[in-house]
Amino acid sequence: MRTVLLSLLFCSLLNGVTRANSCPLILDDGVGRQVMLAQPAQRVIALSRGGLEIVLALGGNVAGHPSLRGIALPEAVRSLPMVGDVVTPNLEVLMQTAPDLIIAPAQAHGDVAERLKVLQTPLYLSRVKSVTHALRTIRDIGALLNADPQAATLCASLERQLAEARMTIPLGSQPRTVLLFGTSQSFFVIAPHTFAGDLLRLAGGENVATAIMRRQTGAPGTEMEYLPLSLEDLLQVDPEVIAVVSHGDPELVTAALNNELGIHPAWRTLSAVQQGRVRVLPAELLSSDAGPEFPKALRLLIEVVHGR
Repeated sequence: MRTVLLSLLFCSLLNGVTRANSCPLILDDGVGRQVMLAQPAQRVIALSRGGLEIVLALGGNVAGHPSLRGIALPEAVRSLPMVGDVVTPNLEVLMQTAPDLIIAPAQAHGDVAERLKVLQTPLYLSRVKSVTHALRTIRDIGALLNADPQAATLCASLERQLAEARMTIPLGSQPRTVLLFGTSQSFFVIAPHTFAGDLLRLAGGENVATAIMRRQTGAPGTEMEYLPLSLEDLLQVDPEVIAVVSHGDPELVTAALNNELGIHPAWRTLSAVQQGRVRVLPAELLSSDAGPEFPKALRLLIEVVHGR
């Protein structure tokens, strides 16, 4: 964002205006890559739900929409071409839509930038591991769309909603909580240095994944975002709340959990199980592909963690 401001300042000195469309927009994206546009983006492609929601919230013009399973598209974009997603982008359709900016989450697939090089289109990669990163992404996209005021207004509204949600957290309450990610087949522990982990911190839960990481790796600062689920580790930290983040059908995931409880009776000794505080949460709310709806995720986590 600092690069953008310097670029605009230079343009204003040359042209005597705050923003000149003839001057390039330059900023570093979420992974430190430089993104440069000759002028504000007019035809945008977002390869994920979060990016699409941000562009629409800022009044940007989208040239197509990503493939989204199980998620309803906004009516305004349903008739536009479907361009695939960040894992399997449809390069042929992308070329036909002729975007002047593509937005994609970097962590969804490591080589997305390489596969999109053939398009020779400016690419903004987001990497959201915290609420601060999510707000920065909105401001960055706002700059690339020439929608800085809209981005500032949206971020201010989101920060206000977060603050209001946190005011409902009971004083002195910090239940031991673990976030699990999985399907009906397998589960992993979500590390603290993730977007979901940051939301849990803001929700006032004590994230026992920190202790689990120390047990598994000897160092809580590892870059691993998902840790193998070990019943022995869970028994050691004894969470009071277990939240399962899943893309799967909530009923199937709940059934898988109940099956796990039946196979390993030791699960029933956990405080969270004894107190009936095991919840399955929709993955799209806690995904690192964050759109402008993450205050809703924080409110849900506060409800789950504190039983409100």
